[in-house]
Amino acid sequence: MARYRDITLAEMTPAQRRVHDLIVSGRRGRFGGPFQLLIRAPEICEHAAKLGEHLRWGTSLPDRLSELQLSPPPSSGARSMNGTHMRL
Repeated sequence: MARYRDITLAEMTPAQRRVHDLIVSGRRGRFGGPFQLLIRAPEICEHAAKLGEHLRWGTSLPDRLSELQLSPPPSSGARSMNGTHMRL
């Protein structure tokens, strides 16, 4: 079960709509993923979108390396922290 429901365009505030339109009109071309949650704080959502665009398309790295830099290592995240906690 989802904790948050998607916000429709009709429900968005003017600030949320502006950020939505900025994301859709950019190189990404669509609004999805984390943006549906982040749009609840439009200022943060806008900064996250700009950072993501820069990391993906604004560096001198070739496309394959640029995609790799955005991928977390398989052993990172909560699993390794939970494992550490369990050994204590």
